[in-house]
Amino acid sequence: METSSIEKNAQDRSKSEEARAKLESCQHERGYKSCYPCDRLFECEARIAFVNTIYASMSLEQSSGGFQF
Repeated sequence: METSSIEKNAQDRSKSEEARAKLESCQHERGYKSCYPCDRLFECEARIAFVNTIYASMSLEQSSGGFQF
């Protein structure tokens, strides 16, 4: 059975919210309001997962890399 676009959007939103919550938790644990002052900026698994999740939701998994807003 194929997933409807409404269900797909809800799943993407849920993944995005989960990734954002993990990122904010990481920032809070380290006493930051942003990732930029952190020395793990480019190695942080929470940040990488968040960026990848947002990128995938914006591009709608299109192989062309185009974004849909």
